[in-house]
Amino acid sequence: MDDLRTIPIQVCKAGCGSFSRAKRRYQTKTALWGRAAVGVEFRFEFDHCPSCGSEMTGNCKCGAWIFSIVHTHCPKCGVPYQWVANSSRDRARTLGRNWRDIGETIWKTNRQTLWGIEADITTLAVDAVVSSDDRHGHMRTGAAVAIRGACGQEVEDESKRNGPYKLGSAWGTEPGRLSIKRIIHVAALDSGSKSSLALIGTCTKSALGFASENRLRSVALPVMGAGTAQLDYDNCVEAIAIACIEYFKPAELEMPQDILLVLFSPESFDRSITRARSAGVNPILS
Repeated sequence: MDDLRTIPIQVCKAGCGSFSRAKRRYQTKTALWGRAAVGVEFRFEFDHCPSCGSEMTGNCKCGAWIFSIVHTHCPKCGVPYQWVANSSRDRARTLGRNWRDIGETIWKTNRQTLWGIEADITTLAVDAVVSSDDRHGHMRTGAAVAIRGACGQEVEDESKRNGPYKLGSAWGTEPGRLSIKRIIHVAALDSGSKSSLALIGTCTKSALGFASENRLRSVALPVMGAGTAQLDYDNCVEAIAIACIEYFKPAELEMPQDILLVLFSPESFDRSITRARSAGVNPILS
């Protein structure tokens, strides 16, 4: 019986998950001195994916065969397979469209729900995402850089146009290439890349105020302050949750209805949810 680990496979370049194993073709060749030699040639059945129609590939960029669908990096050169990256992006987009299926409820009223979610903020199907900028409108924190990469440099150019801004204030720009309605920018860093929990709370309330004024139904918030400003991650999570609860408690505001707190530390997701829920009297309030 053939060892399947020695037979190459071809995979869908788009990362849809389809693959097929090569078939062996034996060739007999006669050498000049009369001795017969048997050669093995691998042939693939498909040029294009039978599931999605994308091109199939059986080699890494370095030319090495692909032998397993579970390998994420080429064993020969160590470079990540492109089809794995394409598959990851596709899964992220799928999760982004169905964030209610993977989100955890932190706090809830009759109209508003604060969610905790582990996801790529640029893939979420929401009305707006929040970018934590500096007071000049530069998108240079971790989440802001990711948003700028997804939406395009023109968004940062628009953000800087009316700066400098007051610390804690919020303003909006067009979403560029992102399929959302607005990007909400907040001045969360001073000129020295410093911030504070109080400033993070103010930025959160300003972003929610902008969303309410512009009737944006759903807003995704990153954990502001925990990256470039190097504030404690759990303290930032709690500060944002407290600011959301304080903003909505005094009055029955109509918008936004869904606030997504996007957590970027998978190993501490459960702890972060617990910390955020501790900001309210109960995780679910009627």
